[in-house]
Amino acid sequence: MLALTGCGDDKQITEVKALPFSYSNLTNGPDMTVDQALDNRKVCGSVKWTTSQDDHKRTVVEYDCNYKGIDDSMFVKNGMDAVSAGDVWQWTYGADGTPSLTGVGLVIRHKDRTATTTNYGALAVDVLSSTIVDNKFTNFDQAYSYLMNRRIPGPPEATKPIRAIPDTTYGNQLAQFYPDQPPLHAALRAYLQRGMPQSTKSFGIDSAGYLVLEDTPETRALVYSVDPADVQNGFKVDPSIVPEILRHSLNNIGANKIFCLNDYCYDGGARLVGKATQEVIAKEDSRINSYSQIMLDNWVAQPELTQQMVLSTSQLETTYGNKLAQLFPGKTPQDAAETAYHQKGLAGHVGSYGMDSLGYLTLFDHPDIRQYLFPVDPTDVQIAVKAVQPNMSGNFIHAPASLPGNKLICLSDLCYDRSGYLVGKATPDVMAKEATVVSIDKFGDIQESAQTQQPVQAPSQQTMQQAAQLDVTAQASAAQSPTGSSNDGWPAQTPCLQKLEDAARKQADAQGLDDTISIDAAREMANTCKTLGQ
Repeated sequence: MLALTGCGDDKQITEVKALPFSYSNLTNGPDMTVDQALDNRKVCGSVKWTTSQDDHKRTVVEYDCNYKGIDDSMFVKNGMDAVSAGDVWQWTYGADGTPSLTGVGLVIRHKDRTATTTNYGALAVDVLSSTIVDNKFTNFDQAYSYLMNRRIPGPPEATKPIRAIPDTTYGNQLAQFYPDQPPLHAALRAYLQRGMPQSTKSFGIDSAGYLVLEDTPETRALVYSVDPADVQNGFKVDPSIVPEILRHSLNNIGANKIFCLNDYCYDGGARLVGKATQEVIAKEDSRINSYSQIMLDNWVAQPELTQQMVLSTSQLETTYGNKLAQLFPGKTPQDAAETAYHQKGLAGHVGSYGMDSLGYLTLFDHPDIRQYLFPVDPTDVQIAVKAVQPNMSGNFIHAPASLPGNKLICLSDLCYDRSGYLVGKATPDVMAKEATVVSIDKFGDIQESAQTQQPVQAPSQQTMQQAAQLDVTAQASAAQSPTGSSNDGWPAQTPCLQKLEDAARKQADAQGLDDTISIDAAREMANTCKTLGQ
C-alpha cells in the first residue's frame, strides 16, 4: 500500500464513489457504483473514507472496511494476534485528473499497536470483489477463511489432548493424544497446543506420518523431534547451501524415510517435518560440503528422471490415486504421485497440499487439475451425492463433521477428503449410486439445486439418513398418533428418530455447541424417517 500523509477534501471521495465497480472476471460487471458495492457490506462494522497525498503529491482516496466479529473470532481464540482487521482500497489521481485503483490489501492490527498488511494481487482482488458483490460474509472469520484459504478452527478446548504431550514425543506419534481425530487433525491440534499460530501453513501428513510445515524460523522453534529410526541420512552442511538443497526433491530418500541437515529434518520432497535428536546429530557426517557434491551424488532430482518409467494408458486410467507409489518404487509416495500426474499430462507444478491419511495426494481444486485426476477406491467413499460443482478454483468443500477422517465424500465426479481437499475422481460404480441432487456454491456450502425443488439435506444429515437406512431392522415401534405427532406437538419417538437425535447431539457436542433438539429440528428428522418408511 502507499505511504500517505495529510488530508484532502470530499470532492475526490465523491468522484471515486461514483466510479463503476467492476473487476476482470466479470464479463458484464455487477452494475454497481463503488459506493453501492463498498458502503453496504454486511461484514463491515464501520466504513471510513479519507483523502491524502502520497510522496509524489498525488491525491489518494482510501476506503477502510473494519470487519465485524473480531472479538468472537475463532482464529483469535486459537492464537491469532489481532485486535481488528479489515480491507483497505486506494485510488490514485493521475496526471489527467482521473482516479484509478492502485492498491487493495488486508490489514490486521495487533495488540502491540502495530499492523500487518497483505497486499492483494490482481487475482486476489477479483476474488475479494466477487465476495463483495455476493455480500455473504458477516464477520472476520468468514472473510479471512475464504480469502486466505484457511478453515475456521474449532473451539480452543477442542485442541486439548487426552493427556499432556511430552516434549520428547516424536512428530509422527501425535495421533495417540487425540484418539478421535484423523492423523492430520491430531497433529495440527498438537501444534496449536504448543503455540503454533493458527495462520501457520501446513501441507498435510507425509508418508512417514509427520506433519509437513512451512519452513520458517517460527515453525523450526516449535517442531517435534523425528524418530531416529525414520532417518535415512543425516549431514552436517554449510548453512549457506541448505536453501539450495531444499529447492529440490531428493531422489535417494526411500519411501517413508527422511533426511536431516544439521538440526532439522525433511522428507523426500525437501519439506520440513521435524528436528533432529541428539542421537541423529551425533551420527551426521560431513561428506556433503557443497551443492555440487549433492549433484554428483545424484541426490537432487533431475527433470529427465521423471521419464525413467513411463506409465501405460491403462495404468493411467485405472490405478487408484492412493496406489501410485507402487508404480514408482524408487520414489516417496508424494514424489510418485506427482510424477504420475505429470505423465498423465499435467504440466508445471502439481499444486498439492501433501498426502492425506488414506494416501491420496491432496490437490488444489482447479479446472486445470480436475481433468487429470486419478480415480479413488470405491471402498474409501463414505458419502456420494450428485452435485453441481463450484466454478471458483482453490476453495474448500465443507465436508460434514460426521465424515470419518479416513473416508471420502464424492460430489458427482469429484471426490474430497475430510478436510475438504480434492483427492480424485469418482469411479462409474460410485457415480451410479449417487442420488440426491445438490449444488455447492463458491463458499463451499451445500445449496438446493433448481433441479430438485425439494428441501436438500446437507451431507451431515445424509450421513444420518444413510445410517438409518442401514439399520433395516429399525422399524417404527412407538405408538404414533394419526398425524405422527404426540399430544405436545413433538414427533412420536421411533428407533429411527432416536438414532438421528443421538447423531445430532454427538455432532453438536463434538463442535462445542448446544445439543438441545428443537421442535423444528425434531420435525425435520421425523420427515427423514417418514421418507425411509421408519
